[in-house]
Amino acid sequence: MAHWYDKILKESVENVLGKTIFSMLNLKLKRSEPVNMTIHSTVKRETDFLKKVWLDTANEPEIVQIEFQSNPDAEMHYRMLEYLALVSRKYKLPMRQYVVYLGNKKWEYPTTLNFVGLKYSFQLVWLREYSYRWFLKSDIPEIVLAAVFADFKNQKPNVVVKLILSRIYKLSKTDADLEKYLTHLKVLSKLVRIQEVVLEEINTMPITSDIKTDIIYQQGMQQGMQQGMQQGMQQGIMNEKIKMALKLLDEKLSEDFVARVTGLTIQEIESLKTSKSGGFSNP
Repeated sequence: MAHWYDKILKESVENVLGKTIFSMLNLKLKRSEPVNMTIHSTVKRETDFLKKVWLDTANEPEIVQIEFQSNPDAEMHYRMLEYLALVSRKYKLPMRQYVVYLGNKKWEYPTTLNFVGLKYSFQLVWLREYSYRWFLKSDIPEIVLAAVFADFKNQKPNVVVKLILSRIYKLSKTDADLEKYLTHLKVLSKLVRIQEVVLEEINTMPITSDIKTDIIYQQGMQQGMQQGMQQGMQQGIMNEKIKMALKLLDEKLSEDFVARVTGLTIQEIESLKTSKSGGFSNP
């Protein structure tokens, strides 16, 4: 998956889906530690998620590898076998391999290889096979966020997004936590094409402790309703896009990536960079 996400997207996927998959597979950790995800051979290989873990059911450590796929890959079983050989040779530990599929279309490609003297398989986890309700029951914010990849069970996206936001608000211990989770939600929702819905619901839902008690905000909301709710919602969505774009630019990410994630044009991104260098502040 390294070709379609970089620093900010990788952080969101790893933080949210790493914890989610461990919970879904009932892998109870005693502790874990990161290991080098870049494997050098004649061809350089980089995994999405690679950790040494100590599970409740075992005394010795294991390696857990998770790859995230937005589209089905006919070569995935060969890739995973190659990872198995490279990683197990380097670390000399038992290894569990999972491919987390984020797409909507059913995965039709093999997850096994059967050769003379060799039988190999990896476990495919398709989040769309799980109801969004399963994720919303969790008390772990990262698992709740993963509901964006689940089966909405004929619910409209805005209804599910409202439920996700409500749970995230209740589970966030600090404003900093809330802002972090909202950033993850904005980024991840781009992958399933509901980012516009997420931005709209964030804009229309008072979800921070400060904003709910801010008199100026309340007056602004009343005035906005008088001037027209639709106009206010559109402006709010644009403000959220600008806010996200500025954060991504602070991370030194490319204009093309920022445009793809936020939906802004390259010209708008360039204008933001110019304004930012002249003292522009976040909306």
